[in-house]
Amino acid sequence: MNYNDQDNAELQLAFDFVQCSDRNIFLTGKAGTGKTTFLHRLREKALKRMIVVAPTGVAAINAAGVTIHSFFQLPFSPFVPGASNAGGERGGDAIYKMGKEKLKIIKTLDLVVIDEISMVRADLLDAIDNVLRRYRDRQRPFGGVQLLMIGDLHQLSPVAREDDWNILRQYYETPFFISSLALKETNFITIELKHIYRQRDLYFVNLLNRIRSGKVDQEVLGEINKRFDPNWSSNEELSRHIVLTTHNRTADNINGAKLNQLSSGPQAFKASVSGDFPEYSYPTEYELCLKVGAQVMFVKNDISKDKLYYNGKIGTIERIDSEKEIIHVKSYEDEVPIAVGRVSWQNMKYTLNEVDNSIDEDIIGTFTQFPLKLAWAITIHKSQGLTFDNLVIDAKAAFAHGQVYVALSRCRTIEGLVLSSLITKRGIITDEKVDEFIRNIEKNMPTAEELSAAKIDYQKALLQELFDFTSLHRLTNYCLKIIREHQASLVGNPYEKLAVASDLLKAGLVIVSEKFASELQQHLKQDANVENNLPLQERIRKACAYFSEKLWVVVEDKLSNIIVETDNQSVRKSLFNALDRLKQECSIKLLCLSTCKSGFVVKSYLQTKVAATIDTLGANTNGKAKKQKNKSAVVSTNNSKEELLSSQEILSHTKHPELFEKIKEWRTRKAKDLNVPVFMVLHQKVLLEISNLLPLSNGKLQAIKGVGKKKMQAYSRELISMVSAYCDKKGIAHSEVEPRQTMLAIDDTLPPPLPSDLS
Repeated sequence: MNYNDQDNAELQLAFDFVQCSDRNIFLTGKAGTGKTTFLHRLREKALKRMIVVAPTGVAAINAAGVTIHSFFQLPFSPFVPGASNAGGERGGDAIYKMGKEKLKIIKTLDLVVIDEISMVRADLLDAIDNVLRRYRDRQRPFGGVQLLMIGDLHQLSPVAREDDWNILRQYYETPFFISSLALKETNFITIELKHIYRQRDLYFVNLLNRIRSGKVDQEVLGEINKRFDPNWSSNEELSRHIVLTTHNRTADNINGAKLNQLSSGPQAFKASVSGDFPEYSYPTEYELCLKVGAQVMFVKNDISKDKLYYNGKIGTIERIDSEKEIIHVKSYEDEVPIAVGRVSWQNMKYTLNEVDNSIDEDIIGTFTQFPLKLAWAITIHKSQGLTFDNLVIDAKAAFAHGQVYVALSRCRTIEGLVLSSLITKRGIITDEKVDEFIRNIEKNMPTAEELSAAKIDYQKALLQELFDFTSLHRLTNYCLKIIREHQASLVGNPYEKLAVASDLLKAGLVIVSEKFASELQQHLKQDANVENNLPLQERIRKACAYFSEKLWVVVEDKLSNIIVETDNQSVRKSLFNALDRLKQECSIKLLCLSTCKSGFVVKSYLQTKVAATIDTLGANTNGKAKKQKNKSAVVSTNNSKEELLSSQEILSHTKHPELFEKIKEWRTRKAKDLNVPVFMVLHQKVLLEISNLLPLSNGKLQAIKGVGKKKMQAYSRELISMVSAYCDKKGIAHSEVEPRQTMLAIDDTLPPPLPSDLS
């Protein structure tokens, strides 16, 4: 698949590296070189499962993504590498507790895109690494997920307050993301885009390039300062220009003047402040003076489920309800006004705990006010990622790396640009470490040969992953470890079955796969392209058949029907989670091996792995098991998480045990044919429902929860035939079959259907 831009070889190169390799990529380039457009087109064309995150609410909206902190559930405190409690008072583990939907996404991710990477601090990137390792692969940077980092280090820099940087400086050379410890573990590549789309005027482009790189002399300053107009504020033609300024206070003065021009009456709203919340930290005015017709900007994300507004959203006040304290704001992108009430901000203080190297977080003050501020003028920081046709720029007080360049490059043409103050060399600030990094980019641009090698390495890595059974063996031994440590509180047969399973995994899969890896290397020496190597593909097909059979024996004969009873809830949770994860990993591996029995194709393998992971997570994370009165637990690894009933208890719930056993035997045969765990054919509760309700038509069968369209297409004929034969054998008239009712008091949630190629 191509990027389809014949004029831009760098964009095609970046697209190919994303699609066909697992290399981490920093995609950079001057303002207007198509970075944002590339992201939107990648989203349309990418084969990989991806998410898009950004450091701020405005950047996330522009990228059609979410903020880094919200997706990865990170605190705003500094992340200290190796800290036992990176989340402050909430605890290191607490900040990483994910809902089941978020967990599915993280476990099946191929690619994380981080937009506006220049504003991402090094420790924030390491915090992302920490989360991904926790839920993916602990041994690999970012859990083995590919990163695409998009941005320009010559644009806005990350915010590093003095208190935060005093904590972090001992770990990082600079606040910039390039100092991330996790990123340094990766062999990431940098691709620089050269073709500028935003500005067509080469004269303007050349000026911007020289300002971006800090190569500013009197000639450059003289040319750009030709746009200076000291009388801009009295010029009627500039009345619709948006003003960009360096500081909030300057923007506030401009907004105040615009507000006074409105004929509607002003209304003032005072904030409520408690504790320590200094005035310079106020997110909006303490006394917010507004009028109907005023242009405003939201200064906080809507934390409600409706997500009606975000930090940076622009709108106009249509109505103010003072009695109810509701302000109605009509955004240009919404059809109806948004009813806005007061919200609160918290002031935090972060300190380094010298005992355990953790970050302590304390709430020392709160600020409550409407999340709005006047917006005829905005700061340069708020403008990153935006494009304007007409701008007035006031950069005389520039104080941060990249500020002047960002402001100037927001405008499409030099004719649409007005300077309210002269640009000085002192105001163009650069960073020595960044400059050094940028200088090395051109020397180390990846070549077509490096792309070919990366493609082959990616195929090899996926192939190695397919035939790697060490994690299954490790998980089995972990289950054994829990059982050995808590034998006194356990009743059942888990140890002997798991011990045999461990031996079979070691001898029949781990050791054999290690030997097979050497054979694969010999084939790869003949032709390194896995998909085109016919002798290798033949060996892969045979190997998949062999390993499927061996793993099936472990799953079906040794891991099925493990009965464990305990009245120790802590032990129950630990053992249950370990067995559950073992079952999930076995299920995923069986499905992947089954797909590759017909040959190894990267796209098919990735799609199957994703579908298998979603299916097994769905079957094992939906719902909660009903608590038993005696607080004992029974775990049957033949079934999903909800099936916590022993064989005797199961039979006591069915009116027709003989039919139940017949359907159960059919399910076992079907699962073996498909090379999947039995619960992925039909959930045990579905078997109970069928044996109780005796469905004799497609309508009644599909009415049973868990028998969806795909399962109906695959199994309805056989199931109805078995029910019909049983009714005939027992002399049960079809008219006597009872209507559907709930027959089993356990969770109704069922696993999702099989992937389309297996169902």
